[in-house]
Amino acid sequence: MIHTVLEVLTKELNQFLKQRTRMTPNETAVVLSALMDNADGAFAVETENQVICTLFNIEQERSNLNAPTRSNAVVNPPFNLNLYVLFAAYYKKDRYIEALKAISYTIAFFQGKQVFTSANTPSLPANIEKVVVEMVNIEMKDISNFWTTLGAKHLPSIMIKVRMLSITSDLVMEETTPILSVDTTAAIK
Repeated sequence: MIHTVLEVLTKELNQFLKQRTRMTPNETAVVLSALMDNADGAFAVETENQVICTLFNIEQERSNLNAPTRSNAVVNPPFNLNLYVLFAAYYKKDRYIEALKAISYTIAFFQGKQVFTSANTPSLPANIEKVVVEMVNIEMKDISNFWTTLGAKHLPSIMIKVRMLSITSDLVMEETTPILSVDTTAAIK
């Protein structure tokens, strides 16, 4: 499910950037990939001059954990997730202006399309009702730790929070008998 949502976002952003930057149809503007290769510390993608989309963190949305269910089956509630996704412009040093343009266009894309539904995004899987995105601010004091954690030097980038991706396995824990009526007279003596 996570991979599908990120593939859809990457594909949509790729089309948007290609239109804005006048790339050829066989060029790739955005790639879904790890940012760094953990084995040797090099960038995980070989081709420069593109935006790298990478999953940075997953957080459980805990605000609706006790939502009531209307079923006679006992199931665990779904995990509602927030994804933190980094979009980093990996460009040659002599193309820094192009990297800034790519990040500016990426911001413009997510500002213009903050809600993804099956109506405005046909490639969104049927089991995903809606995906909402918002830009995440990273405090200046945390920037160094952020890039150190990634194992990279600073790149022009933005962090996007993808909200409320719901994952459930529909694993039934037990079956219960539905309550059809309440007998209030039996308790009175």
